[in-house]
Amino acid sequence: SDPTRTRGTHRALRGWCMLRAVVSLLVLAAAVAAPPPMLGSAALDFGAVAAGAVVGASLRHAAQRFGPQGQSAPLVIVGVNVCGSAAMGLLAGGIAPGLPPRAQLALGTGCLGALTTFSTYSVQALKLLEANRFAAAGAYVIGNNAGSIGAAYLAYRLARSLRGAAP
Repeated sequence: SDPTRTRGTHRALRGWCMLRAVVSLLVLAAAVAAPPPMLGSAALDFGAVAAGAVVGASLRHAAQRFGPQGQSAPLVIVGVNVCGSAAMGLLAGGIAPGLPPRAQLALGTGCLGALTTFSTYSVQALKLLEANRFAAAGAYVIGNNAGSIGAAYLAYRLARSLRGAAP
């Protein structure tokens, strides 16, 4: 295949992912700032979660698409899950106390929920087992679980201490 064409395709995909994320953030900001009066609160909440999910899923797709491939690919999901869990820990710990509830839904349930992924993690663990890479599968499962839960815990504690709240 032509390397110039491949680079152009990668550049176009990166641009598309960024465009989707920016448009979603603009729609989300507009809905949170000035919700249309004819929409009910529940509909706006669902819309905020959906807009956040587009951003989170696009970020995860970009990480998988442009991150390491082959045997190193599971590391991308571990990294995404650990970083997403740390961000969720900060949010749960109250790092942004003035954030409106709908924005919290968009960021937590929508963006971070779509960014982190249990299903991809599960399938990659199965693929490692299927390939008889038992040590790698064990390290992957332990690293993902311990790393994600540990990152969420540490970030939560950090957010609470920055706010001067009891842990």
